[in-house]
Amino acid sequence: MDGILVDMTEGYKTLHASIKIAVISYSAAIARNARAALSDIATTATDLVTVAANSMAQYDAFKQSLDHISRSWNNTANSLTNYMSEVDKKLLVLNHLSSSLKSTR
Repeated sequence: MDGILVDMTEGYKTLHASIKIAVISYSAAIARNARAALSDIATTATDLVTVAANSMAQYDAFKQSLDHISRSWNNTANSLTNYMSEVDKKLLVLNHLSSSLKSTR
């Protein structure tokens, strides 16, 4: 009976050692995967920062373009207003001259 007990104890020790090695190996694999995942997350975060910076630069350029278009539009509107004012003045003069000519006939 002692021989069986010794064999069971040895079997238990072997099983315990095998489980211990498996747990250590599994833990090491998890650590490697976690390290790789953290590296991927860090790379992704860096990429997102770059994308955000590029987006902000494009937004700023777009806003500058809109500001330029707005100023140009305002300048054009002011020019048209001034032009129409001059046209109105000339029409008034023409109407006055035209009515003067009609009255002299």
